[in-house]
Amino acid sequence: MYSDPDAINQLIINMCQQIPLTIDNFLLVVRTTDSRAELATLLERLDVETGRWRSKDTGGENDADIRSTLNSYQYLKKLLHDRLDLQHRSDSIVFVS
Repeated sequence: MYSDPDAINQLIINMCQQIPLTIDNFLLVVRTTDSRAELATLLERLDVETGRWRSKDTGGENDADIRSTLNSYQYLKKLLHDRLDLQHRSDSIVFVS
């Protein structure tokens, strides 16, 4: 079983789905990648994480922590959109020249 590449890939996927992503993980990718596909995928994952955190926002005692995390995700979303816009503009300049 452990020599089967599909089994190993599935194990990695399962482990990644069980580990919650932190804001630092998102920031690292935003700052280091130039891949439009990675940024778009990260934006999708950020939407999933935002939805997960919003579902925890019930007005209880952890409300401040949840709001802080949601605000951080909003900031990350803005960074992602800025990076994608910058890439789009730079691609337009290359094609126009």
